[in-house]
Amino acid sequence: MELRNPKKMYLMNGEEYDKDVRGEIMDETSEFYDLPDDDDKVKKHKQNTAIAKKHIIAFSQYRAELYALKNAKTPADVMREEVAKRLDVEGIMDYWLFTYFTNNFDGINGNWQFATWDGTKWFLLPYDLDCTFGLMNYGYFIYPPTVCNARGAIGMGYHPFYWIKTYFMDDVYERYAQLRERKIFDTDNVMNMLYAWKARIDDDMYAMEWERWPNSPCISQTIINDGWEWVQNWSNWADYPAYDNGTTYYKGDIVRWHERKWMATKTMKGVSPCSQEGYTDSPERVREWIEGRLVKMDALMHYTPKPVIGDVNGDGVADITDVSLLVAYVITGTGDINIYQADLNEDRDVNITDITFLVNNILHGTNANTNAMK
Repeated sequence: MELRNPKKMYLMNGEEYDKDVRGEIMDETSEFYDLPDDDDKVKKHKQNTAIAKKHIIAFSQYRAELYALKNAKTPADVMREEVAKRLDVEGIMDYWLFTYFTNNFDGINGNWQFATWDGTKWFLLPYDLDCTFGLMNYGYFIYPPTVCNARGAIGMGYHPFYWIKTYFMDDVYERYAQLRERKIFDTDNVMNMLYAWKARIDDDMYAMEWERWPNSPCISQTIINDGWEWVQNWSNWADYPAYDNGTTYYKGDIVRWHERKWMATKTMKGVSPCSQEGYTDSPERVREWIEGRLVKMDALMHYTPKPVIGDVNGDGVADITDVSLLVAYVITGTGDINIYQADLNEDRDVNITDITFLVNNILHGTNANTNAMK
């Protein structure tokens, strides 16, 4: 564990703590805690170090304390209160959903940050984020949106998510529905942020990056050697034997190599599955991945998207295309539209009034039930 704050801390042996000099941080029992020649600034740093240490020690006891309460058959409502005293429940729920949504599996087993502002309640913050939107952290390939690498770890007893899953699962489902309906977890919303971030970097900067790192897997493609086939199914991949250069493989043999499963298509020895690994990524690929991920997330979170008022063609949005289709239907009485979605004012008749409501909905950026507009 690496400590980030206070900015300057001290070890029990009197040395300054930093990323290269680590050890047990100082408390009041250190012989170097209160030296006569310490100036006020050093004294303050040592005092803050001791305070931070007390908070960390108290934090390390939370798991045992909560398990003791659980094993004592403490009522669920009391357990919820006890968990909420120690952990930022709402923030951890959001971190959980963010992790699932992005498939940030590397941020659930260590690459995360715990922070506290009062020494009692601890908050969970993202860190690293090199495994998002399906990207494998080495950049070699993309996990499909149906793969949830972090799912098994969520329920483990040593994770803070265990307490959320045990006592706040309904809240997680409710929060997910809220984020979906507010269009936070929404393809266009995420892509708009991604494009804005990409524009801030500028294409010239990307070109300089590729020039500096010409062998980056992010601008390469996987070259599979003759005799191997990538098995695009990650289930139980770690149970297969690792590829060995000295082993003879026969047609149908499966090995694991660089976190993927590979199947031999002929007899061979000394030929690795790939001569080069990489995946040239793009925002367009991310968009397609997010759309598939939301389908997976909706199923995991037991969420059924609410129909969009005025979405007469069923593409998930109410826009000018729906207006055109609705106008054509009102004029001709024919057309392939969803009649229930077309009856915006719910008077059991599709007419010019519904067109007016639809136009107003689009102009005002709302999909609220039109009964509220009457």
